[in-house]
Amino acid sequence: AGTSILFFPEGTRSRSGHLMRFKKGAFKMAVDLDLPILPVALVGTRDVMPADSWHVFPGQVFLIFHPPVATDEYNDDTMDRLMENVRETIQTSLDEYRRREHIEEYLVEPKGEP
Repeated sequence: AGTSILFFPEGTRSRSGHLMRFKKGAFKMAVDLDLPILPVALVGTRDVMPADSWHVFPGQVFLIFHPPVATDEYNDDTMDRLMENVRETIQTSLDEYRRREHIEEYLVEPKGEP
């Protein structure tokens, strides 16, 4: 039910592999339309599709899904706080993944045939 919209809030791929500053567009749309934001951390994309290339290389990419963030309590004046909260959520999971302390809890078996 409904339509999903995908935004990459950094606006471009990171050359360093570090999470960059978020741009406001996705957050402005979510706040204006009172839509929840589903933070998703992507791990491994730098190796599979480097920033300066359109070539796709073999490899694994992990997606870490976080709970949705309601936007109904935010407005244009508090949007920076929303952006910081979402960015911090994603950054924390990236840091945990890189330490590989809890990798098993992020791995989910694909659905369908084995």
